[in-house]
Amino acid sequence: MVSTKYLLYKIRLSQRALVDPTTGRPQDIVALRRALDASEEALTSARTSMGAMRVQINVLQGDNGVLQSELDLVHDALESNASWLNQEGFSVVTALHQINQAMDSLGARARAVLEEHDEGDPALSTALGRFLKP
Repeated sequence: MVSTKYLLYKIRLSQRALVDPTTGRPQDIVALRRALDASEEALTSARTSMGAMRVQINVLQGDNGVLQSELDLVHDALESNASWLNQEGFSVVTALHQINQAMDSLGARARAVLEEHDEGDPALSTALGRFLKP
């Protein structure tokens, strides 16, 4: 998967190609068309990358929801002082610890995804921020 940062770099290069740096005037039509084609390819690739990120974020949110439900159940059981917990206390505490670790890991992965695509593109930042909200 191509990173969005790389794709934005390619788009910026394409935009710079539109103006002759020595004269400050637009390049000829053929060069403009080539730059437009390159820009469109980079945009298509960025959209594809965003689609893959949306899927990944949705999976992370689903995993987080399942883990949160399990954590809530264990927490409720611990608060109710259930007799089966007194017998199985160690394994429950171990499971609770593993759930907390998994949730921390999922949160870190989601933040990494957002940070990777949060550089220089306010629209992309806003869109990804919405996906990460519960």
